[in-house]
Amino acid sequence: ATVDANGKGFDFTDSLTSLIAEVNIPNVIYNGLSLENIEVSAKLHNGLSDVALKSNNKYIDADIFSGGNIYGDEYTWSIVSDISHIDFKSLNIIDTISSGAVKFTADARYAPLNKSIDADLNVDNIDILYGSKRIAGKQLNLKFDANESATNASIVNQDLKLRLSSPVSLDTILAYVDSTTAVLNDITSNFDADIRRLQSNLPAFNIDLNVGNNNIISDYFKSDDIAFNEVSLQAKNDSLISIEANVDKLIAGETRVDDINLSVIQNTDTINYTILVDNEPGTMDDFAKVRASGYIRYNKFTINLNQQNISGSTGYNFGTDITLSDSI
Repeated sequence: ATVDANGKGFDFTDSLTSLIAEVNIPNVIYNGLSLENIEVSAKLHNGLSDVALKSNNKYIDADIFSGGNIYGDEYTWSIVSDISHIDFKSLNIIDTISSGAVKFTADARYAPLNKSIDADLNVDNIDILYGSKRIAGKQLNLKFDANESATNASIVNQDLKLRLSSPVSLDTILAYVDSTTAVLNDITSNFDADIRRLQSNLPAFNIDLNVGNNNIISDYFKSDDIAFNEVSLQAKNDSLISIEANVDKLIAGETRVDDINLSVIQNTDTINYTILVDNEPGTMDDFAKVRASGYIRYNKFTINLNQQNISGSTGYNFGTDITLSDSI
């Protein structure tokens, strides 16, 4: 390996610090593997920096460039990456992922004084071999922006659209993590769903998800012989928790369900839920219409189930109350 470097200063956030460095590695042994043709370069001058990595061998074939401003009241950074191949399994980096390839660009901005963040990631294509499954997709966009009064994020991939928003800062959301985790741990360990406590320990948020049948998620499920026409979800927490979800034309192997609808609404210390299944003629005619409803309050769970066939005759129609308790 050869290293050529010169510079001035050690504080990389100081505009007077400068650096020019180039590293050339014709061959290096990593975990018993021979990695060849690796080049790394870095430059820093007047607060502007860029870093480049090139690797051309059978285990890592990549060309990555990044650069930006790391001085002043606002930091900016951009990345252009073309990773044609990484052999994760041979490199012993991730056991569950065999290999991967991704081509993307990313831009980010951060203003420390008002804690303002903007980030935009565009993935031209991604192809990952995950065990026996392949996760592949194109035209994937992720956006994130946050300031002292709002946090927003979105993911778009063909007919997949996910939007998350909250009228609070990112710091506020992160501060909720510990309290939310503590409440959820109490619920699962004590079999006691304190809904009002849960709601008050969640940040205000709004989630809007729509997934069609042509995107990276639907393609992943298709490999397990699961398909759907459309999935939608709206969830929010303002003064109360509410969730509305729908699955249109779900097919899993030989099983088909035409329409599934879920409604969850908080009423003070209670979560009321309703699940509706509505099938067209020729689809599970004995279960043409199924309705399950009830509530969850502290350690009590209720369910009322009604089932009708395609002729409208009622089959199952019953209700039950379940009280959970910790036996220890």
